Amino acid sequence: MINLFLKTDEMGNITESLALAEGIPTQEYFFMFQVEDEVAAQTHNYKVVLNGFKPELVLIEQTQEEDIETIPEDSTTDEEVESPTQDAETDTADIPETTESEVLE
Repeated sequence: MINLFLKTDEMGNITESLALAEGIPTQEYFFMFQVEDEVAAQTHNYKVVLNGFKPELVLIEQTQEEDIETIPEDSTTDEEVESPTQDAETDTADIPETTESEVLE
């Protein structure tokens, strides 16, 4: 176990940390937790949350799947596709005309 000393901003994000196996820090820190070595090495993945008056070190969720909306690539409708403005000139001279019978074949 490692003694992890932390300073945080007002949102609980860790702004400064010091991990010591023994001893005390030479400056003041807001919080101290006893954690495993792996947690002490990854403080950027954690934040401090106050549960009542008790501080807790919690893992920050990297992705929040419930907030991510997955949209299929071909899901646009005709209304969502922008049409060119009437002011834009469209060169249709190179487009061959097709008859209804050619389209049905």
